Amino acid sequence: MTDRAQKPARRRQDQWGRANPAARAVVASHDPGVLTLAESVVSGLGYRVTTTTVGLGVVEHLGPGPLRAVGPDRIGLLVLDGSAQPWVALSLVEGLRSAQRQLPVVVIMNRDCELDARAERLGAVAILRLPVASEALERCVRTLVNR
Repeated sequence: MTDRAQKPARRRQDQWGRANPAARAVVASHDPGVLTLAESVVSGLGYRVTTTTVGLGVVEHLGPGPLRAVGPDRIGLLVLDGSAQPWVALSLVEGLRSAQRQLPVVVIMNRDCELDARAERLGAVAILRLPVASEALERCVRTLVNR
């Protein structure tokens, strides 16, 4: 019987704090400004970003294939703007939790939204408020990468 050396754990980020280059992210919003800002921040952290609208667009990008995939096709982050349609966004989070418990979900909501507690119960790892500052989103995603 031979001793097998354990492989070192794969790093989730590079030396500059960017996500693993193989990681994919989906950014979903009805607001072009939020889409542009979130895409810029998340791609700047090393993710390969796909943008879409909230609702069916998210469902198309997060079907069973990408959620269960391994390697570069696996989705590693969802940034979901629930400001225009909070109930749709929360239903998406709830559906995702039943299919994939490990997917980090960042939800963007309007100010003073009474749905924050529900979003947290459903498993949103972070809730940000509109207007979203790029620094706040970057800090949030970096925290997720470092987990």
